[in-house]
Amino acid sequence: MATESGRHAEGFKISPEGLRREGVPKGAPARPAAASRRPLTKKAKLYLAVTLAVVLALIVGVVSVRVTNSGHTPEAAVREYVQLISDGKYDEASKLVDPSSSSSDCKMLSSKTFSGVKGAVKFDSINNFKYDEDSDTATVIVVVLVNGRPIESGLQLSKTSRGANNWKVVSPLLVNVEFQGHPYLYSYKIGSVVLDVGYREDVGYGSSISCVMYPGVYNIEGQSVNSEYVEINSVGKQFVAVGMQHGDSYSESDFYASFEFNKHFTVKPTEKLKTWALPQIQSRIKSCASISYPRKDNSCPFETWSPVVHFKALEVKTLPTALYSVAYVNGTSLITARADGVIRVTTAKSSGTSGQEISETKDFYYNAVGVVDFDKERQPVLKWSVWDV
Repeated sequence: MATESGRHAEGFKISPEGLRREGVPKGAPARPAAASRRPLTKKAKLYLAVTLAVVLALIVGVVSVRVTNSGHTPEAAVREYVQLISDGKYDEASKLVDPSSSSSDCKMLSSKTFSGVKGAVKFDSINNFKYDEDSDTATVIVVVLVNGRPIESGLQLSKTSRGANNWKVVSPLLVNVEFQGHPYLYSYKIGSVVLDVGYREDVGYGSSISCVMYPGVYNIEGQSVNSEYVEINSVGKQFVAVGMQHGDSYSESDFYASFEFNKHFTVKPTEKLKTWALPQIQSRIKSCASISYPRKDNSCPFETWSPVVHFKALEVKTLPTALYSVAYVNGTSLITARADGVIRVTTAKSSGTSGQEISETKDFYYNAVGVVDFDKERQPVLKWSVWDV
């Protein structure tokens, strides 16, 4: 027997719209039941992962290209170049320079010349630049501080074939330094690099030499031709390589600096030189007191060789037993050794119409002064004639 509730169920009919959920107003359409979700297959998961990886790579590539392009503008290249110079990384700085634009026989563009004075060169500002994005060249007017002193330089750059935004410096930031020579100087030492002054047959030691260098502060030492006889001592080791600009162009050849030997070094004769010099002067006095000694160089005293005087006899009366002085003469940059001797001179001349020969003897005081020099083997010699010095 059917129950009452069962009878109600039999008479209940479901409308086509389906059952309404509780809280849905009358007349509003009912939402369909959620469809059942199927799990992704392994193939679909792999496809999705590959797609996401490709999209991510494209995004990273675009960003990196933008960063690369913004970091390799002419201005950025100049900033990097100046910073490398400031850090003393001259080898790295030279890699940013067109190889055909910086050639030097002095090897002064090496990082080995760096003396550890970081920050001596600082980037200050860029005053102006000329750059067309469609051009392969650019000019950047940069101001750098060298030991606190502002220097303006126009750096020319060009694009390389390796990349659209890879720039090389065509006109490097260099200073042309003239290193003054000295008769007793064999070489300069800059950092750990030795700069040989060398020996020349016509002038001996003491020739000047020019080298291009990066601006900065350098420690410089001087090596004597022969330290057993002549000492070279530093007054101030540091040298500021900062150029004085000449002309209107912005070429590296327009910047010059001069390293003056006498401002950085003193020269002093050693005791060994003093001991060596005395017998050299004694021998010289003996030679000039000999009639047989050739006088073609006219370096002996005029009183011992005059062509208008007939010399009957010359002899040494007194030889020096000590040097009067051995000193460095600032005006000549040379060391002179001096000692005094006496030469007895006997001359003869005819008297009157008889032609009788009359002899006369006088003592001549000879102030013998020799200039210290060095030969090709770096051994000392004394030079007596002004033509020998």
